[in-house]
Amino acid sequence: MKKILILTLLSLSIYVAASSESILCNTCIDTVQWFKSLLLSKNTQALVKAAWMLICSWDHVEKYYEDTAENIIKPLYHASFEVINSEEICTKISICTEFRYVEDSFKEFLNKSSLDSPPFIDYEKPASEVVNPIKILVVTDIHVDYGYQEGKATVCSENICCRKTSPKPKGNATKSGKFGFLGKCDIPFITAQSFTEYTLKNARPDVVLFLGDTPAHDMWEQTRTNFYRGLSEFVGLLRQFEVPVYPVLGNHEGYPLDNFEFKKNGAHQWAVDQTLEIWGDLLTGEMKTTFRQNGCYSTLMKGTNLRILALTSFAQLSDNVYLWADQNNPANVVCFF
Repeated sequence: MKKILILTLLSLSIYVAASSESILCNTCIDTVQWFKSLLLSKNTQALVKAAWMLICSWDHVEKYYEDTAENIIKPLYHASFEVINSEEICTKISICTEFRYVEDSFKEFLNKSSLDSPPFIDYEKPASEVVNPIKILVVTDIHVDYGYQEGKATVCSENICCRKTSPKPKGNATKSGKFGFLGKCDIPFITAQSFTEYTLKNARPDVVLFLGDTPAHDMWEQTRTNFYRGLSEFVGLLRQFEVPVYPVLGNHEGYPLDNFEFKKNGAHQWAVDQTLEIWGDLLTGEMKTTFRQNGCYSTLMKGTNLRILALTSFAQLSDNVYLWADQNNPANVVCFF
């Protein structure tokens, strides 16, 4: 009888201890959740934005970072708390004893996303000799700098040199040339014009693949009004080829850099509209629709059986904070592909 009593008391003490731990763990989780909701309140977000603007005002780039605060700080702030798990925090500080991970089955996700995919076709190996070859011109990363100036320093403390604001070269130091400098400099628009003229005369492509990255590396000077100037003017040059041009956006077309949200009436709806206006008839019908939805499109290359699959780099950029809360299928690209 005495042994039974001892065992009963021992079991009861273990139960009470476990219950106490469970109560403490649940209290911790609820507290972290409450703290997250407090930090996500409008007043707290306003304070964070104000602090960000105060810090940036010391660098005299208020306008750029005002847009940054609207387009980056807000989604970054939300995304940060989206990936913070209350139970994981309480486990790491040893209040909860075990964090119950929820494992995703990538195979199951892949099967679901490929339900509507067409059946695989085993294509015949093409002949060794190509009949009627297609000449494709691939253009990417031109980075036109409208602040470029000939005769400036090619080495400087800024992110890019060879600019109006760059210092004069000292002594026999190399100066920026008329068409650019191979180094820490972007190119002037005259170089883009020269490239187009030469390629148009000598290459004569059948199709152009334009992979983006037109803006210069002067992220601190970019605004909504001047951001797509280079893209607009360079697309105008590409139209001179009078052949199909298939464009995509590069990471530098993100505003701010690397960031883009493909979502109806989202933070970058203005950028999607502006891009489609610049591209004009380069995209048609369904191509425009899918680009609006997820930055991608697919079409048959004109006059061939070759299919163009134009995917967006923003769906793979770890610096794109809009992906933080949508990591499995960012911008619906996996399902689209």
